[in-house]
Amino acid sequence: MLGIQLPDQDEEDPDFGVDPDNWDAVTVFYRCTTQWRHGPMGGVFGLDYPGVQIVLDRTQPKKKHNGIFTALQLMEQAAMAVMNSKSK
Repeated sequence: MLGIQLPDQDEEDPDFGVDPDNWDAVTVFYRCTTQWRHGPMGGVFGLDYPGVQIVLDRTQPKKKHNGIFTALQLMEQAAMAVMNSKSK
């Protein structure tokens, strides 16, 4: 949906940079691309948090969940602004 293609974390010259501290959150965000809730008139209004929880549970250690979820919500807000501006 967002047209994001993540490079391998060890790739030396990716098309974009991700701070190593944010890599887990970016990876979870990417894996949640099928978890967007769509409005009846178009646009999106957020991620499906139970679906996000499944992704977190299956891909990340429990001790990282809170930090990743906080970062994910920041990315969610930014992505919604972009996606909803394109749907108008």
